[in-house]
Amino acid sequence: MFRPKKMPESPNTNSSSENPPENESSQLDFTPDFDATIKTLFWNSVGFFFFFFILVYATSSLMDASGTEQGLVFSSMVLGGLISTPLSGYLTDKSSKKRLILIGSFGRGVSYLVLYIAIIFGSLVIFGIGNFILGFFVSLFWPPFSSLVSEKSHMTKRSEAFGKMNGIMGLGNLFGSLVSFAIFAMTNYFMTENTPIKMLLQYFPLLLFAASNFYAGIKFQTSVDEHITIDSLVQQNSPNRTSELSSKVGQANPNSNQKTPKGLLTGLLFLAAASFLAAVNITIADPFLQRYLIEFIETDPNLVMLILFPSGVLSMLLSPQLGKFCDKINPSIGTAVVAIMGAFFTWLLINSPNGWVFAGLLILDAGFAQAGGLISSNISSRISKSHRGRVFGSITWISRVGAMIGPILGGYLWDTLGPESPFVISIFVEIALIVPFLIAIRYLLLHMEERIIPEPKRKRTLQQTIELS
Repeated sequence: MFRPKKMPESPNTNSSSENPPENESSQLDFTPDFDATIKTLFWNSVGFFFFFFILVYATSSLMDASGTEQGLVFSSMVLGGLISTPLSGYLTDKSSKKRLILIGSFGRGVSYLVLYIAIIFGSLVIFGIGNFILGFFVSLFWPPFSSLVSEKSHMTKRSEAFGKMNGIMGLGNLFGSLVSFAIFAMTNYFMTENTPIKMLLQYFPLLLFAASNFYAGIKFQTSVDEHITIDSLVQQNSPNRTSELSSKVGQANPNSNQKTPKGLLTGLLFLAAASFLAAVNITIADPFLQRYLIEFIETDPNLVMLILFPSGVLSMLLSPQLGKFCDKINPSIGTAVVAIMGAFFTWLLINSPNGWVFAGLLILDAGFAQAGGLISSNISSRISKSHRGRVFGSITWISRVGAMIGPILGGYLWDTLGPESPFVISIFVEIALIVPFLIAIRYLLLHMEERIIPEPKRKRTLQQTIELS
């Protein structure tokens, strides 16, 4: 299933340039090491579900954190990302992406160790420090990784590329979730009292996830060549294909001294505003979704994990198919549909009659959110080829600002206006972000360095019409 594609062969000099091999297009959609590049994410992703489960469960149930305190702990992770993201975006364009990914993987591993210590000692402060470390190194990790995924995939397959990446993360998340759930549930079943031994065993998966991130960083260094890109393969091995694509794709102005067009700046400004609102929308409600479920719908932590588990995994496993679909649809229409459906499902969630209805709605909500993320990543990856790291870094930084404000605001609303208030505000924020996203897409599509121009439809001749009838 993960067999890498073969290296494109040199064009046959005896073949006509008007008749390229049938599989040439598919060979150049992804680089030969694309699969190896994303496969290491399996080991980076095994702790996703368990981490977000304990982020809420440990702080609210074990450490008795209030809604505001829980929001502050969540924001500590975002604060770490705010500090590292500008550095990551700059270094991605100037230095080795592989080295940044190695540092990011090891930093993530260290953060899991700190979180484990925080839970054992019941310290909310140490837990916040662990979150800060995680946020710092996660934001150091993603801009170079997203840039590599972009460089190793063709622009017409960019959503599919990010979808495949998310699919691998889903497999890692599935594996890690099954392991952590088994350990957590069995410990709860056989050890009913909260003893130190129970704590050591119940949260032992965090140590396993630390080791998996160390392994992922080392594995990436030995299996990926960051100098192999889709552009280099097209230029070296398929000159006919290069000519063909150049007629379909708008090329950037080679004059590097030219000022940035006002339309591009306008698009970037509205994209930043939309990314900020999207981050606020996600983090104002998501940190409290599990707490709402536990306090008002289902109190058994084992059943809560079962309810949350499908949405956290299925949407990622289906991401490759969603990516193929997102490559074919109008991004403006896709963005509007995702936002409207997200707001609708949020309203349904807080009116769920039981945990299983809640689980089904959460799966659908996560699927639409996944599609929205793929559309956004596609747009961001094609703005500039030479400054992808800075583009990803800047958008991530703006998102981190929103993600730091969101949980603090959500926690304050939870404490003052009631448990449903973060979700109600989230509905209005999600509807509001449609306008800046649509304006951003309208301007950016005209100024992208990788701009796809659809082929004009050809009219049928009279003879073709007769043959088809």
